[in-house]
Amino acid sequence: MHLQRAQAVRLSKELLVPKFEALETWRGLAAIVVALYHSPFNSHLVHTRLFDGAYLFVDFFFVLSGFVMSHAYCDRLGTSREVGVFVLRRFGRLWPLHVSVLLLMVVSELVKLGMVEHYQMITGQMPFTGATSVRDLIYNVLLLHSVGIVDHVSWNVPSWSISVEFYTAVLFAICASTLGSRTWGLAIVLCVISAGVILTGSTHEKVMDVSFDFGLPRCILGFFAGHLTYRLFQIRPTQPSSAVEWAVMAMVFVFVAFAGKSALSVAAPAVFSVAVYVFAAQSGALSNFLGRRWFQTLGSLSYSIYLLHIFTGILLVTLTRYAERLLGVGWFERVTDGGETRLAGTFDGALWVMDAMNVAYIGCAVVAAIGTYRVVEEPARRFFIRLSKRLAADLRFKL
Repeated sequence: MHLQRAQAVRLSKELLVPKFEALETWRGLAAIVVALYHSPFNSHLVHTRLFDGAYLFVDFFFVLSGFVMSHAYCDRLGTSREVGVFVLRRFGRLWPLHVSVLLLMVVSELVKLGMVEHYQMITGQMPFTGATSVRDLIYNVLLLHSVGIVDHVSWNVPSWSISVEFYTAVLFAICASTLGSRTWGLAIVLCVISAGVILTGSTHEKVMDVSFDFGLPRCILGFFAGHLTYRLFQIRPTQPSSAVEWAVMAMVFVFVAFAGKSALSVAAPAVFSVAVYVFAAQSGALSNFLGRRWFQTLGSLSYSIYLLHIFTGILLVTLTRYAERLLGVGWFERVTDGGETRLAGTFDGALWVMDAMNVAYIGCAVVAAIGTYRVVEEPARRFFIRLSKRLAADLRFKL
């Protein structure tokens, strides 16, 4: 019994990636903002400037990943064995939840197929066609759906970033194991090249709002900006005051509101790097507030919230439409704004009702995230850490 307890303690310590509490909360808040950006309901939020640029918080994820991965692994990637262990752990962190949500969406398509065959009921696209084709499903399973192979987003739309983040992490591991502390020089070059590719290759209407086409350079830009931020934090740590923290938070939201989808949006990784640098110190009152336990819980659930929110939105819209049909009413209509189709109310005060629907939507996403965090994320993470330990031990024996 004591031996098992000691082993459990050792494993729990290995599972702990060095934490920056305030940044963990930022991650959770960013996941909520991105979920609201993809909301299927046409609420007051849709008509604000902040909403137009909310997609940029995906770049915050990239910057934060680069910072945290550098902190946790940059000095531990000296051999091919260590690189292999790192890649396996990143795969174990990203892939299991991604595939689990894919399975949920496959089940949804099968239900839709059954409705078509037996009841001739169909709304929208036919099942297993277009963006939910079997071919795209295979690309998604292999994490190849956003590296330039296909010309559209598919299945679980937000997962495009998981695809590019995995391969960017592999690139980082190779660079860190080869160059060591000199990785920062290559990081600058990669950031410059990636920004140039996005500015010259992306359309004027999209710029940083890219995924399947220029998602890889977008991720490389953010991730290695995070690496450079960590290097700066390492050699010149700071102790910002509460006033500085509030000013930086305001700067982030003002930037997001005004950058939108203009060329200025390419500066998003730089702006988020400033926020990461300041809040990593955790020296002000705002950091202390963001470090509270319930905020940390939100941060822990951020990955599940991010990957589940589209599926949650689909379920809510389906239930809403079913309730309409059951009651024989026409309370909602589909509206298209900025290329996005959302559900809008047809009655007085509809936007306020849509605001309430958004609250329900986020609440359902959080509740679902609690389930997948406990059932998928944590067990898978532990399994892959144990697997990586065995792999490292085997390789050490063979060598």
